[in-house]
Amino acid sequence: MFELVQAGGWLMVPILLCSVIAVAIIIERMWTLRTSKVIPEKLLTGIWNLLNNDALTERHITEIEKGSPLGRVLAAGLINRHLSRDLVRESIEETGRHVVHELERFLNTLGTISTIAPLLGLLGTVIGMIKVFTAITVIGVGDPGQLAGGISEALITTAAGLTVAIPSLIFYRHLKRKLDSLVVAMEQEAMKLVEFLHGDRNSYPEPMHFTSRETEEEVTINLTPLIDVVFLLLIFFMVSTTFDTTSQLKIKLPEASQNNESKPAKRLNLLIDAKGRFFLNSRELSNSKQATLRAALERSMEGRDMPIVIQSDADSPVQSLVTAMDVVGQLGISQVSIATTRPIE
Repeated sequence: MFELVQAGGWLMVPILLCSVIAVAIIIERMWTLRTSKVIPEKLLTGIWNLLNNDALTERHITEIEKGSPLGRVLAAGLINRHLSRDLVRESIEETGRHVVHELERFLNTLGTISTIAPLLGLLGTVIGMIKVFTAITVIGVGDPGQLAGGISEALITTAAGLTVAIPSLIFYRHLKRKLDSLVVAMEQEAMKLVEFLHGDRNSYPEPMHFTSRETEEEVTINLTPLIDVVFLLLIFFMVSTTFDTTSQLKIKLPEASQNNESKPAKRLNLLIDAKGRFFLNSRELSNSKQATLRAALERSMEGRDMPIVIQSDADSPVQSLVTAMDVVGQLGISQVSIATTRPIE
């Protein structure tokens, strides 16, 4: 791990710092934005019971205010419950905006990290490419080992930046969506309290808003510069690739003489006539015994790779053909052909 950080250069330090900050924010926000902590169950029911029994005191309001973010919003309405509906609504919305602002704490930082982390990796890539081209101007492209340092630095910082940015963006959007759901739930709880304090909602149908409903700028990872750098690296590798021809093996083959005429290959012709007699290269053997045929073939062969053609016809005895094949197999002759011929009178 330390070797990768060291190979990536000094820009790995801010990238690692961003990763530590992102992990801390994610853990803190996941713990803070728990539904049970932001919107406690039966909080509004307890307030209704106190109001119905006319038992609500300042001490109760203080406990409600300190208990949860929703309690702060409802406490603002309870403190001003004797005022008109518009003033109660206004006080709740003002407190709600402050509460939502505190709940959004560090989320912008997390979104910023997801945006700048790949840019830091891109900066490391550019610096690595500058080192590569500087090395090329000094030593050329013949030694790949001299260029490996800059190329590795370029690739490592890019990978590190994306490794930090992708999880940060995922958790940013998850936490943002969770916060939006909590805000909507708090607005609904606040409207229920106002309806309980000042009658039917139909007289004031507009819902509460703790945040502006304007479209916020979407946080994304801009990959266009990274794609440009990847194409630049590809073009660089294609241009800088060289083929070394100094170590090629040169072989000089002898030239064929035009005066040499090709000689026909030698072969043995073994003929079997209708009476089972053997003729080796047109010479009849003394008998048809296996030993006699073997001795004749051994005298005539110049090697075991010398081809032999066994000529026979339908009138030749099968046993003679079997005998010839056995002898050929015993001698280990590898090139054997069988041909048919006209019966020999």
